[in-house]
Amino acid sequence: MGNFIFGKDALESDYSFGGYHWHVNWMGGKVNARIIEAARLAIDTANNRAAQNARDDHEWSSDTGQTESSVFVKRAELVRVAGRPRMFGAWGVHDIDRTPLRIAGETYHTNYPQYEGKTLTTKDVALLLEFGFHTRAGQYRQYPWLYPAWDKEKGTVLPLMKTYYDILGPRYRYMIPGRFLSTEQVWGFDPNLLL
Repeated sequence: MGNFIFGKDALESDYSFGGYHWHVNWMGGKVNARIIEAARLAIDTANNRAAQNARDDHEWSSDTGQTESSVFVKRAELVRVAGRPRMFGAWGVHDIDRTPLRIAGETYHTNYPQYEGKTLTTKDVALLLEFGFHTRAGQYRQYPWLYPAWDKEKGTVLPLMKTYYDILGPRYRYMIPGRFLSTEQVWGFDPNLLL
């Protein structure tokens, strides 16, 4: 038995067996588009959930809400790294100047919030809370809130990717008569390698 060839170099005999003729309608472009969109949606969903966890679930109390409101999410984009496609999204904390704290009614501190003589930005406060700081009394305090928020969501990216891949609709589907193939069946390897 000889080689079996698909595509432009295939002969008519490659598409027949025992008198029966058949053909393959390869929709690789649609499969690629579908898996890229599924990866984008999965990463964006996980990042949005992690950012919301960071805003809502933390041990420290906030008087102004400035640090929580500075948490951002950047939409995932497909980029090439060393010639290979990679999907990157991001979330984090903007570096924004803080406003003075409100105390006792309508009065404000005359100084902006500072630590060891440096005026603090929202990023400074976020990092101090995450990695720790010493109080004036010499106590060490640490309130991790960014890494724990991501730890809750990082395991959801691949299941979300499969879910989005399955629900994106027929225009993205690679079809063999009678059934649809899963991501793993189409690619033949772990789709995690694309991320």
